[in-house]
Amino acid sequence: WIRRFSDLVQWHVRPTSREPSGPVDLARQGEWRMTLAGDSMIPPAPDSPNWRTVALPDFWENLGGNLANYDGDMWFETDFQLDEARILAWTKSNLPVRLVIGAIDDGDETFLNDAKIGVTTSDALSARLRRNYPVPLQLLRKGSNTLRIRVADRGGKGGIWLLPIELGPDYPRPGF
Repeated sequence: WIRRFSDLVQWHVRPTSREPSGPVDLARQGEWRMTLAGDSMIPPAPDSPNWRTVALPDFWENLGGNLANYDGDMWFETDFQLDEARILAWTKSNLPVRLVIGAIDDGDETFLNDAKIGVTTSDALSARLRRNYPVPLQLLRKGSNTLRIRVADRGGKGGIWLLPIELGPDYPRPGF
């Protein structure tokens, strides 16, 4: 219901950018995978059978089964492509590049190409906080890039539940 509502009202969602200087919409332009994290601080290999394809934004409890009442840690992962023109345009813009995520319930550790770019600890307010993590340009690769997010849910719903999920130059976002 979250994805349908967000699309319906276009809440903090922009059209997908076709301009090289625009952001990459990671919710719509990539396939997301999810797996239980347990005690592991390292995600499983990409070819592990434990990964499950999911659509974001959503709470994992909406998937039902053994996740219907799950509180704990979960890995999310997506691969996306960047071409040389986009990286060059972002560099020339002189704007900081950021990963922006509408909200994650509860806390997270976020990695781009295996480098940690942000952390939000789990607390009473973290589930409603927009993530706005700076991304050093040197982390971006021409070709394939991987974004991994370890989500920590300590009660109630858990997941990456609110748009946008974007990577690109910092620009004013209405409503934030």
